[in-house]
Amino acid sequence: MILTNANKIIATFFFFLIFYLVVNKADGKLDTSTVITADNQNRLERDNAEYRQMITSLKQEAALLKEKLISLEEKPRDMTQKIKFVSSHFPKEIKELVDVAENERVKYGIPVSITFAQAYLESGIRHNKPPSDLSAVDNNWFGIKWKKKSFYQNKLTKAGLEITSTVWRCNGAKTDCAYYIKFNTKWDCFRAKSIMITGSRYRNLKGKPFAEFARGLKGAGYATDPKYANKLIKVIIKYRLYELD
Repeated sequence: MILTNANKIIATFFFFLIFYLVVNKADGKLDTSTVITADNQNRLERDNAEYRQMITSLKQEAALLKEKLISLEEKPRDMTQKIKFVSSHFPKEIKELVDVAENERVKYGIPVSITFAQAYLESGIRHNKPPSDLSAVDNNWFGIKWKKKSFYQNKLTKAGLEITSTVWRCNGAKTDCAYYIKFNTKWDCFRAKSIMITGSRYRNLKGKPFAEFARGLKGAGYATDPKYANKLIKVIIKYRLYELD
């Protein structure tokens, strides 16, 4: 009987011992899991902080690169000396706008010689002859007509050019009459012409030499005159306008 009680005591002792170990082992696992979870959270926060820092650094580098690219963009040249090489028989009214044409070259890639040759052909201005009212009064140096629902008309207004009025002008024997745009300034007219010849049809011409540019204009349908490109090239060579490119 005594031995039996002893066995019971021993059995009870081992039962509580095993229970204690099991409970403590379970508690240990819970504690370890909690520690691991906290470590993961800390690691995640560090990674997020590093990621945010990296993004900020990349944005700063991008901003610096953009500034460098802007500083490397071509600036308008001083045309004071270049214009002296142009023939003295080329209309002075057009030559006075060389800086305007140069600015359009930088922005749109149109050779100055092309701009001047177009102004010569389309404005009617000639050496030692008074300019037409279309040029002198209306600032329309390229014979830009007003056409309702014209594709380029929308492009001009989207570019910020205000088309406030139109004028009825006749050409030659008053058999070729049409409404033309009246521009507020000469710059508005030059910008309008640049916008017109830098659309999708002309995108491959940017920066091309004057002869290739002239033929490209004709090929893209800028003018109906089959000799338009040759006329531009002839004017450029005759008056040495290529000196401006």
